[in-house]
Amino acid sequence: CEFLAEKDVLRKVGPGVFQKPAQFSSRQGPIPFLLAYKSVWESLAELMAGLKIYGQDVVRDARYLGTGTKLIFPMLAELFKERGIKNILDLGCGNGTFLLILASLLPDFKGIGVEIDMPTVKEAEKAIHASGYPNSIRVICADVRRPETFSKEANSAEAIVGIGIFHEFRKDGSLIPLLNSYKKQFPKSRLFFVEFETPEWDELRKRPHSPERKSSATYRLIHYFSEQGLPQSKDDWIKTLRATKWQVIGVHEGPNRLIAFEFL
Repeated sequence: CEFLAEKDVLRKVGPGVFQKPAQFSSRQGPIPFLLAYKSVWESLAELMAGLKIYGQDVVRDARYLGTGTKLIFPMLAELFKERGIKNILDLGCGNGTFLLILASLLPDFKGIGVEIDMPTVKEAEKAIHASGYPNSIRVICADVRRPETFSKEANSAEAIVGIGIFHEFRKDGSLIPLLNSYKKQFPKSRLFFVEFETPEWDELRKRPHSPERKSSATYRLIHYFSEQGLPQSKDDWIKTLRATKWQVIGVHEGPNRLIAFEFL
């Protein structure tokens, strides 16, 4: 906390007492992100020296992820309304928050979530059962890398949504083949591909100091240490995505550096 106070992430108000600045009440600040990757920061020296391996010796705490991506939910819901989309396939749905929000906003909504972590699936099922939409949403335990294994009811999806997950497939070169497999499996669906706008280091250095510059740098830094596929700038994403069998038909800029790429 002392360190975060020095970096203006927290505000020290007394001995051992810290507060979260008001600016983080309406947008994602670094706090949930730092908590999610707490084990990575604590093992930084070992990870850099190769003494520990991310995903094996060190793992992130997914409970703290997703706080920033929620800010784009209203914009996506409005896009779905405009296009008359009511049947959604949510990739990496987590605890089902996005699907529950869509069910509350879209009449006659039907949603299927895909989540690989069974405890998280159970958590989503519990939330859905407690909501007013138990017949509108279903979550399946499956791997987003294998769309051919999804249940047949997923094939009726009018839109496929992936929020902050596809950059992780850039490292091993599997992103473009994966997206092409979705085009083959869902030829009539739209794809909404949501990622954070994250410029390269050289571009970030040219920008004035700001919360956006800080969050971009932190986001890029953690992806080096966790050995996940690196995020990209908006222009680089467009170049990458144009190499797939999908056609880019829209680029929608949302809050907190979030961009939704729309494909047919």
